[in-house]
Amino acid sequence: MKKSITFIAFVILLGCTQSSTKMESEPTNIQEFSKEDYVLYKTQNERSVLLIVFPDLGGNAESIKESFNILSTAKEANISVLMMNFNHHLFLSKEDKNLLTEVLNDVIKSHKLSPDKVVIGGFSSGGIVSSLWSHHLLEINHAFKPQKTFVVDSPLDLVELFNNVTDVDSASHEISMEEAEYIINYFEEALNTKDSLIQRITEVSPFNYATLNFENIERLNELDFRIYTEPDSVWWKENRGFEFKETDSYQLIRFAASAGEHGWDNLQLIQTTNKGYRSNGQRHPHSWSIVDPKELIEWILKK
Repeated sequence: MKKSITFIAFVILLGCTQSSTKMESEPTNIQEFSKEDYVLYKTQNERSVLLIVFPDLGGNAESIKESFNILSTAKEANISVLMMNFNHHLFLSKEDKNLLTEVLNDVIKSHKLSPDKVVIGGFSSGGIVSSLWSHHLLEINHAFKPQKTFVVDSPLDLVELFNNVTDVDSASHEISMEEAEYIINYFEEALNTKDSLIQRITEVSPFNYATLNFENIERLNELDFRIYTEPDSVWWKENRGFEFKETDSYQLIRFAASAGEHGWDNLQLIQTTNKGYRSNGQRHPHSWSIVDPKELIEWILKK
């Protein structure tokens, strides 16, 4: 069987919590509130914008702060930032959606927020969470439903992800074997089945290219939706030995094209070049750094 996306999948979904040699300096005039579920960086203007950010599969609020230099720019724009500790999810159950909504309600009430605009985004698996939860908030018509949502290099087609990792054989790299086993076990345990597993993954996936099914995130067509990715086929070939069709960039480009054909007029695909670097300077196209914080804030504030 052919070499698969396994290493990419796991680096993208689990092993990509980014090591850091420096941390963004703490902006003044921002109050920090830490709880088990989140860290809130609150500006003085309680009615401005609330930006909610989710980490990758193995990340948390601290890793977001270390890898995504958004706080200083957000502070200048008087935007509060809620960094979530919600991780280890490739999809959301009904209970997960309700839990996140309860956390949002608690943040709004406890910190006396009344934001004019809510924006939700996430990196890698955090983008999957962002898209599914944003759809849920729109579906229930929550008082503080998002006006904009963004995902950063997030595999939105979980069926394709699963099919690729099951292509790994005994001749594959040891790390790839371990990562493939993890992802397969994750779906089997999280969905509580080994039978009809593809069907169950299809039911929880944000998108399924095989059937062009957008059902689980179809309400995102009602807001401004952004996708960030850096399709560096040379880097993946030289460093991981993968073809472009085995990367999440390929999947996201294909998703954006399909969504456009289905009338998603507010979807914006942003493809960067040579912007992907970890905070320790290591070149990696799958990084928070492909998002320009200043430009993101400008987009958030734009009506």
